[in-house]
Amino acid sequence: MRAPLAKAVFEPETVEEAINILHEKGEDAAIIAGGTDLIISLREGVIQPANIVDILKLPLNYIKGTGKKGIRIGATTTVKDISTSKLLKNELPVLVDAGIHLGGPQTIALATIGGNICNASPCANFTNVLVAFDAVVRMKGPEGDREMMLKDFFRGPGMTELKASEVLIEIEMPAISGVYGASYVKHTLRKEMDIAIVGAAAFIAPDVDKVAKIRIALGSVGATVLLAENAQELLEGKAFSPHLAETAAKTAAEKDASYIDDVRASAAYRKKITQVAVKKAITEAWASAKGGKL
Repeated sequence: MRAPLAKAVFEPETVEEAINILHEKGEDAAIIAGGTDLIISLREGVIQPANIVDILKLPLNYIKGTGKKGIRIGATTTVKDISTSKLLKNELPVLVDAGIHLGGPQTIALATIGGNICNASPCANFTNVLVAFDAVVRMKGPEGDREMMLKDFFRGPGMTELKASEVLIEIEMPAISGVYGASYVKHTLRKEMDIAIVGAAAFIAPDVDKVAKIRIALGSVGATVLLAENAQELLEGKAFSPHLAETAAKTAAEKDASYIDDVRASAAYRKKITQVAVKKAITEAWASAKGGKL
């Protein structure tokens, strides 16, 4: 690729080569894949690296089942590949849905799951869903491989635990035993091509009429995507009911989230929408787990 916004562009073909370049250039290098966020930052002068490392030639575009119904997705896998994956449509349809509503056709064709994660936006579609599924991220750098829970990967808007000389390799969703249901609710002012004012993703594993396990991930209501731990505690081990879902949603809105006023919405509006979105996500996830029956 050509990039007049940097002095030098590197196109490594192996992960090791990419790591060596990043290690040599240090903080004066930026990784690019699809570029849907980075190019804007470069043009607006938000970041001004002398070197750009294009990782699209690395063998990181894949979607694989682990053999135990877990799923691994390479960091340069595009949103389009995720949205059209037969494996994901069968095993993780909620991630496919999040991809379909991520943006317009051009963005979907170019953007990658690794970029969506490393951009560290609290409103990112994929991050919401992946945190709800206890996803793990794997990185590689000069000191070797390491991994961590995705929920611990973010330090704030635009900030992650990825070191300057590391490359994000893949994201893994652990194997799920038994039946489960999931839902992702994205509230926007427009139906399409808009970022979330509030996002809520829910994962539920039922035990007959009880909630055996639940994860509720919230986006756009904190510095990072976060788990609604108070709401989860209220639901786990309890018999599901619409009233319980309503109470848990109110708890999430009042105790788990934090709100700001900005150009897209007021804090008060976000709080009201959070309760609505969480209730909808929980209810839909339970219905999905129970075969469409409440």
